[in-house]
Amino acid sequence: MTILTGIAWVSLSIYVLYVSLFSIGLYRLKRQSCVPSVANTPNVSVVIAARNEYNNLKNLLSDLSSQKYPKDKLEIIIVDDRSTDGTWKIITDFTKKYLNFRGLQITKKSKDMTPKKFALSRAISKARGDIILSTDGDCRVKSTWVGSMVAQLGSRFGIIAGFSTIHSKKQKLFHKYQHVDFLSLMSANAGAMGLGLSWAGSGQNIAYRKDCYTKIDGFNPVAHKVSGDDIYLIQSISKIGGGAFNPDPNGAVTTLPVDTLGQFINQRTRWASNASGQYNTKIWFLIFLLVAFVLNFSILFQVVLGFFSFSLLKIIFIKILSEGLVIFSGAARLNTPVSISIFLFWSIIQTAYIPIVGLLGVSGKFNWKP
Repeated sequence: MTILTGIAWVSLSIYVLYVSLFSIGLYRLKRQSCVPSVANTPNVSVVIAARNEYNNLKNLLSDLSSQKYPKDKLEIIIVDDRSTDGTWKIITDFTKKYLNFRGLQITKKSKDMTPKKFALSRAISKARGDIILSTDGDCRVKSTWVGSMVAQLGSRFGIIAGFSTIHSKKQKLFHKYQHVDFLSLMSANAGAMGLGLSWAGSGQNIAYRKDCYTKIDGFNPVAHKVSGDDIYLIQSISKIGGGAFNPDPNGAVTTLPVDTLGQFINQRTRWASNASGQYNTKIWFLIFLLVAFVLNFSILFQVVLGFFSFSLLKIIFIKILSEGLVIFSGAARLNTPVSISIFLFWSIIQTAYIPIVGLLGVSGKFNWKP
């Protein structure tokens, strides 16, 4: 156990260094709160790939119809990706009502590209905007969303990631846990971007220049990867045009939590499956992911075997403190409250959650919409 404790101390030291840097990066984020003047507003295309989103899509499209952005410079393109519910009916209802809404319908799978990437590619190929904004069918956006994201992108960056948060009216413990877990990911990504490191982000809230998308050959380099289209865009476009994070609450997106543990593990496993691909792209990002895995695994292994020591307790205590630093820094910077009790619950669960999801991610055992 002495070896395991030593491994835990070494990984903890590196982990704390990363977390401290993320916290510094969070406070270095610059908020461009002003909306571009009408004379300088670029043409924007919002693209959405939706599959069986009948229960959610209407809310999102209503939000998009109320954007405080010149309607003649904003188009909304929604792709129905082989839905079997009433998704296409919702899309056509909005396209009839609003002139700047357009619908595309996909009826068959592509042989050359995975479904979501193919749907987004179709939408972008039809887009007239110089700037592409992307979100998901189960999200909600404020009326200021487009203006905020466009202002943050400005003329300085090729891509920006915006803040996304979990929101549920039910306020179940499981939903609150997901809120903290998602905030931890957002805070780490935002902190890294605050330091100029464009590692990751969420496809629920990104904006990028269409010419940059063209320069990286769209999704073709990762056409057959089931997941990771958002990470690919952020890493690839930031290399040629620079990347940043938008901390403005006016540009935030909310999304729904999943309702079962199985859905949660499957979702997080899908996200974790992208980790191995960082070897050839963002080695420092991969190191952070490995360090987090090793630290939690070494703690879990000792706990399962019943090996408790004062040294192990100190490791757990420092780990919780460091995680609290970045999460509560993120909560303050991104204007989203966090309960201390839920945070402590989350931090304890992480010890088992990270190793399990990490191993499942490497194995690639997850389900995605067919």
